[in-house]
Amino acid sequence: PLGDIVTLSKSYIPISDSDKSFLVTVKMTDKIPPPGHHRVTVYATQIPDKIAGTVGTLVNVDTYLKVDVLYPGPFLETQFWAEDAKQGQNAVMHFDFNNFGLQKARGITSSTEIFDNNQTLVGRASMPPTDIEPDSKIHVPVYFNTSSLVSGPYTANAVVRFQNSEEQFSDSFLVGELRLNVLNYTRSLEPGKINRFFVTVQSEWNDPIDNVYADITLADSQGNETATVRSPSISLAGRATGDIVAFIDTSELPEGTYHFRGVLHYNDKSQAFDGELTIGAASVGPSLETPSQFNPLLVVGAIVAGLLLVVLVFNIFLFTKFLKGKNEKK
Repeated sequence: PLGDIVTLSKSYIPISDSDKSFLVTVKMTDKIPPPGHHRVTVYATQIPDKIAGTVGTLVNVDTYLKVDVLYPGPFLETQFWAEDAKQGQNAVMHFDFNNFGLQKARGITSSTEIFDNNQTLVGRASMPPTDIEPDSKIHVPVYFNTSSLVSGPYTANAVVRFQNSEEQFSDSFLVGELRLNVLNYTRSLEPGKINRFFVTVQSEWNDPIDNVYADITLADSQGNETATVRSPSISLAGRATGDIVAFIDTSELPEGTYHFRGVLHYNDKSQAFDGELTIGAASVGPSLETPSQFNPLLVVGAIVAGLLLVVLVFNIFLFTKFLKGKNEKK
């Protein structure tokens, strides 16, 4: 073991010493360790204070010496990962190769298969034969065009071939489209007041989108436009969900059902969507004053309240039975 060739100049340092440094000496020998990555860890640990009744913090630090011993022939170490892409651009498959040997590694190849979320093969990419010098590292990017892919998650399965062996790798990546999905919107408004109108959207773009806003136009049952409002703008992180909030004044709008046309604006794009909402007593369904979200705390609270109710009813039953028995004895 490498620990046999390491010595320390000090094995104990009093806390009162101003110089708390020590030397680690590595004595090289004729005996070469086996090929591979070796590490010798040096620990420094504070000894607990033996005075009774004291509470303190102990300090522990460590560092290590790394000793690499090359293999006599070529020895390949590989790392692989796939990078997210935008629709129509190239997805990049990254290969990091390390020849951890004393001889040149020749004829390294790779093939990569791309699968969609349904595990359907949608494409392939390959790397031409590559050589690596002894004790050297190289990075090889492999490109795959995403023009034929829709937005969503994908999996890249790569096989690296060297000499007579194969090594398999896998990583997931996302293909993003500059598009917003409308997940939800307000379906009913209260009459005679200014209402908040929510539009919950989800981005399919990998990068942030700034200055996202919506125009909302209401029309009555005859198709006559009755109100048009514009929301303040928001920013969305890559592939994030957010709420666009407009304000609709229903003071001069009769109660009833309205059709609306919404237009989302972002990155010089306009994207329309349609829906219906009701004002007043004709409302059907709940008003979406806030985006609907599952709240686990409410569920836990309901379960706890139910258990407390069961315990209370059981205690009332026992108390009633006790009083009944007491009255019968009289």
